[in-house]
Amino acid sequence: MVSTYLTKLGYRVLAASNGHEALARELRARKYAGSILALTGSLDEDKLQGMLDLGAFDVIGKPPDMARLELAVHLGCVLAS
Repeated sequence: MVSTYLTKLGYRVLAASNGHEALARELRARKYAGSILALTGSLDEDKLQGMLDLGAFDVIGKPPDMARLELAVHLGCVLAS
């Protein structure tokens, strides 16, 4: 749902059904310079902080508010440019 929504808005989306930390590590290992936005159903503060420590610029809870999500994606694009 989120990937489809963002794709329709013109964004390129790399999605994973789980393993945000693994995804962030893999992207950083490949020298990915873009922004990482994590969506999670977790409320565990350590996990949320871990995602930020691994390079996510923001973490949004599920289900996301679509206006908030769109704003965060736009911000991520600005930060990456």
